[in-house]
Amino acid sequence: MTDEQFEEIERLRGDIAKSEFLYLILLDYLNREQELIRELQRIHTDCLRKCKAYRELHGELGRIGSNVNQVARALNKRKLPAKERKALLDLVIETLSLVQDLKLKLSEERGGHTKESLQ
Repeated sequence: MTDEQFEEIERLRGDIAKSEFLYLILLDYLNREQELIRELQRIHTDCLRKCKAYRELHGELGRIGSNVNQVARALNKRKLPAKERKALLDLVIETLSLVQDLKLKLSEERGGHTKESLQ
């Protein structure tokens, strides 16, 4: 400890006995440590909750994409007028694109994946 640091501590201590001053410093340190531990536990719990929600949403998006693919396959097997067929296929393509964009955003929030890593 430098002389300047010692003088600053002595100034802060004032008329309080050294042992009591050290006790107060340690007590403050322990209280701050407990606050930090509680905050870290809260952050950890919040992260677990968000991760679970992201996994559930990601799974649901996968099921939606699967259903859209099934609709697209069914459309390809049926004889529909070209105009209706194109409209339905455009809707399927747009839905798949929206699902892919949402998956990308979720992955970026969770760990920085790129669009290429999801395909």
